[in-house]
Amino acid sequence: MNDNLNMKNNLIENKNKHTDKNINIFSKWLYIVIGISCTITAHAQTNEQKNKDSILVTTTSNNNQQPNNFSSRIMQAGLIGDKDIMDIPFNISNYNSAYMQSQQAQQISDILSHDTSIQISSSKGGLLDSLYIRGFPITEGNISEFALNGIYGVSPNFQLLTDYAERVDILKGPASLLYGMSPEGGVGGVINVVTKRASAQPITQLTAQYLNDSLLGGRLDMGRLYDLDNNQYFGIRVNGSYTNGDTAVDHQTRRQSVGAIALDYSNERFRSSLDLIIQNQNMNATNRPFYLGPDGVVPSAPSGKINLASPWTWWKSNDDSALLHMEYDILSNTSLFMDIGGALTRIDRVNEQIYTILNNQGDISTYIMNFQTKTQRYSVGTGVKSEFMTGRVSHQLALQWNQYFDRYRIGTTAGTPYTTNLFNPTYIDKQIPAYAKITKRSENTLSGVSFVDTIGFLNDSFMVTPGLRYQNVKSDNFTLGKLSTRYDESAITPLVSVLFKPVDNISLYANYVEGLSKGSTAPVNAKNSGEMMKPFRSKQYELGVKYEQPSAITTLSLFQISKPSGSLDPNSLIYSANDEQRNRGVELSISGKPFESLRLTGGVTYIQAELTKTASGKNKGHEPIGVSPWVANIGAEYDIPSVSGLSINGNVNYHTRQYVNKENTHSIPSWTTVDVGSAYKTTVSNTPVTLRLNINNILNEHYWSGVASYSTFAQGSPRTVMGSIAVDF
Repeated sequence: MNDNLNMKNNLIENKNKHTDKNINIFSKWLYIVIGISCTITAHAQTNEQKNKDSILVTTTSNNNQQPNNFSSRIMQAGLIGDKDIMDIPFNISNYNSAYMQSQQAQQISDILSHDTSIQISSSKGGLLDSLYIRGFPITEGNISEFALNGIYGVSPNFQLLTDYAERVDILKGPASLLYGMSPEGGVGGVINVVTKRASAQPITQLTAQYLNDSLLGGRLDMGRLYDLDNNQYFGIRVNGSYTNGDTAVDHQTRRQSVGAIALDYSNERFRSSLDLIIQNQNMNATNRPFYLGPDGVVPSAPSGKINLASPWTWWKSNDDSALLHMEYDILSNTSLFMDIGGALTRIDRVNEQIYTILNNQGDISTYIMNFQTKTQRYSVGTGVKSEFMTGRVSHQLALQWNQYFDRYRIGTTAGTPYTTNLFNPTYIDKQIPAYAKITKRSENTLSGVSFVDTIGFLNDSFMVTPGLRYQNVKSDNFTLGKLSTRYDESAITPLVSVLFKPVDNISLYANYVEGLSKGSTAPVNAKNSGEMMKPFRSKQYELGVKYEQPSAITTLSLFQISKPSGSLDPNSLIYSANDEQRNRGVELSISGKPFESLRLTGGVTYIQAELTKTASGKNKGHEPIGVSPWVANIGAEYDIPSVSGLSINGNVNYHTRQYVNKENTHSIPSWTTVDVGSAYKTTVSNTPVTLRLNINNILNEHYWSGVASYSTFAQGSPRTVMGSIAVDF
């Protein structure tokens, strides 16, 4: 293991040309593997399927879907494993690939916006997907906080695309004990993308896509499962896509390619899976966030088509990811498991850095930034899981050690400031600031041990889950490549939950869980300058009920999360964990099929967010930045009885105002968007064909879509038309 880590460390320290060469070699080899795999699967004979549904490679596929076909009954819940949603003592939801296809979602964030516990704080045409869960920010920094198959540090870093996603699971609330500490210290919840795998049913699907103005693309999805005899199985799932053209935003172009391959092997006692993903994105004139200057106010939102970015500017992102998972049954009820994976991301962008609003007329100051980064991440973990009985009491026990590491390198150079206007933009001639040397900025290592035991009484109708996690946080920061600060602290966090099923279709649950964020260090002007704070400990209390009908699940939850942060007391000049944000909320969600021809998804969330502690008392009692008190969403799909195969769908999304500063003097207003769509399924020469048409923001609402925790706010998307033809062979 140490040799492998040394190899990775040496790789990231190589010169730029060597890294580029490695990226190109990795990409070429993966494309070759995909091509060979497609040839094999295209000519393979269908094997017997008598035992295929029971093996590992099918557990994340479509055979566990709800009756509404848009979600799964079985979900990943970190260390406690794959469980029925009614047996998980948390508010947890999911959206599967069928729902992504019905919405023609291109990015994972397109689907996350349908969950009312989530608020997207970035622009659709921007560089990254940042958001809030339960009113706390997630993945706002330079390191992704999305998990892939339950593991941090292996997903693409800034944006996740839907090509390789079978399902996206959303666990709400702090979850460091179940998944490990989030790389950026997010505590609102965990977003886990489950990759597509081979299933008992062979898959070969080709899709042609169109998005306005002239964005064209094609997708391939192919999967096969092979019976190798003697209870051995091999599965392969291949996904690839290419997209190129103009987006719905003025003079913005996008070119992207994806190659993903998922391999599985299992026998009677051993199971393994391997995921390889390459994702390349190239955009011109990307959307950038807005910020209020000293005399600025939040102006009326412009049309989503208006683009302030100079047409010649660009953003390029290259992601290479790999994840290996292995399990071995040492006893009939006990298995060892191991995960190892990593990701390499390279960013090359020359574009506007931020738009500072100067006045109500929309005058803006900005500048071009030459921005180069390289990010290396890896994760490794191992543990044991066991199920056994002590008398009439069942136990589902898990013990795990894991470690996450990231290294972030950056080089930036700023250009000359210039002015433009929000409603009547002007553009500058090509101006590329000199390239800066890329130097190490930070290294972070998060390691820990988790223990959890789900104890079942009364035939598992009453379950108690206690757990503990020891977490160590090491963080080194560098200035021009030289070490400037070092952080090394540890903490222990508990989990306790109960779940009671008075009848089979009702689950009552409660939990207390803590999450961790890296503590800060006292600044130079503090009397305790240099003192390191212990990791900040967030605390959640939650009560909930889940009600299952034959074709729907409704969840109601009440929660409170408090998160501390560091600040300097203006009187004593002592730096400590003086500040606290407390979010109290109610969530109601439904996913199901109230009638044979009608499918529903949606919900409503209310959050009372408050700054309950501040060092000087200033802003105490105010609302934190970026949290909408009310979020509502309802989506429906209806099968037209008179036309076989024809369905229509719609989605309404509503957000109330969000403050852009702690003083609560400026905010973006509430907004509502309406999406509509239709699908027609038919056969041509005995081949299934599906035609889809979707129009997002059909009313062409002009709106500010969200506010990040550092006070920047995002421009909403314009009316967008999407069409596709999918053929299943």
